Amino acid sequence: MRVGDVRWKVIKAESPKSLRALFGSDKNPTGKYVLLAVEVENLGKKMVSTSGVKIVDSQGREFTHSSETFNLDPKHLFFQNLNPNVPFRFSEVFDIAPDATGLKAKVSNLELFSTKDVLVDLGI
Repeated sequence: MRVGDVRWKVIKAESPKSLRALFGSDKNPTGKYVLLAVEVENLGKKMVSTSGVKIVDSQGREFTHSSETFNLDPKHLFFQNLNPNVPFRFSEVFDIAPDATGLKAKVSNLELFSTKDVLVDLGI
């Protein structure tokens, strides 16, 4: 999915019952987990920065990655600088409302103050 000068690709989307912490035991969600594996590439000529994606459900609710799950994934995206034409893969863990359905990833062109967003169906 291309949004302006940024290419997004959802590699995997799943909703596991629990996740294994990097240090420790399994962690259970407060609502339900959604794990996204994503690739993003800056197709422009200048560096851009990103802080990840959001998830939107069929009720229009927006969810950001869970700060409680930061230690569950070593490849978490947090304000990453993206140089031109260098694909970057990352994962995001979300703890979303248990009744959330019709999930879509909300991605953008990464321009500051831009409202160019696209929703990508996650199929979960």
